[in-house]
Amino acid sequence: MTKYHNRILEMKRCQAPLAINRLTYNMRIAPVFSYVSQLVPLPKSFEERFGLYSVLRTPQCMRTSDIYQLHKLRGPKLRSISVACAAATYRTALSTVTCWPSWIAQLETCAKQFLPWPLLVKKNLTPNHWDSDPLDLNLKHAYQGFSNHLKWAEGGAILSTKLLELNNNRPVLPGCEFIIRKKGIQKLAYSTLLASQFNLDFISHLKERFQSMSVHGVNTESDVEQGVDDCGYDLD
Repeated sequence: MTKYHNRILEMKRCQAPLAINRLTYNMRIAPVFSYVSQLVPLPKSFEERFGLYSVLRTPQCMRTSDIYQLHKLRGPKLRSISVACAAATYRTALSTVTCWPSWIAQLETCAKQFLPWPLLVKKNLTPNHWDSDPLDLNLKHAYQGFSNHLKWAEGGAILSTKLLELNNNRPVLPGCEFIIRKKGIQKLAYSTLLASQFNLDFISHLKERFQSMSVHGVNTESDVEQGVDDCGYDLD
């Protein structure tokens, strides 16, 4: 986290143009977490809006989903750190570290022998004093479509369904022949999770914002579209 914050502050001190900020963010700041996130998820306290607004140098006047759709209006296309980290974990569980099911089996054996009964009833595999889940559980949760994470559960279910269809409705197991042949697992995971989490309709939201403003001459939807067209943007 320290490296991330330091690079954000360094970018802010440079006061570079937006195009340079975009490149700096996508190439030097967003990848900071990529190595660790293959096995360990981002902390729940992480807030990526701080970095996004540092790139744009604007007030906090947009939803996070709006920022990730600015490229539709010829704005900067920024990479989502949280989505990229989740996609990296998913790819690791499927194609990079494929021996984690045997680790889970060992963890279950140890849990049955040493954990108190109340924890076993709740299907816990780790004691309460552990401050984080073991790596194999992180990979298991990712492989199961992030079913334990409300933020990614919907996108994870869609992603699992897509891979199942691509494999002719046959189970997609870690390291199976289909995964070995299939390219771009992490890219597919990123696009699917991003669309699921941040796919609010920015264009309709922009129209509603224009209509809600007390601006002379903006009375109908056609007036809104004409006003945006005059700015050089295409809402279609």
